[in-house]
Amino acid sequence: MLAILLATAASFHLSTAAVMMILGVDALIDMGRTGLNVIGNCLASAVIDRWENGVARPTSPGISSGLSFGRKRSELSMLR
Repeated sequence: MLAILLATAASFHLSTAAVMMILGVDALIDMGRTGLNVIGNCLASAVIDRWENGVARPTSPGISSGLSFGRKRSELSMLR
């Protein structure tokens, strides 16, 4: 890929230093894009969880109530 990019830059009379500088900066920007994508996916999951009334969460992390984490709050209220 780099060879094709450098050949294309040479056909437009661009210096190879400019191409290398863009590739170096792109690696840093790519890390930022990846981090932002992860944050966006987590936020979207939280919004959809809230929108669908979420799943039941235990009241105390150390005590098992025997309930499945996959049950919704509305299903748990019918069990009581």
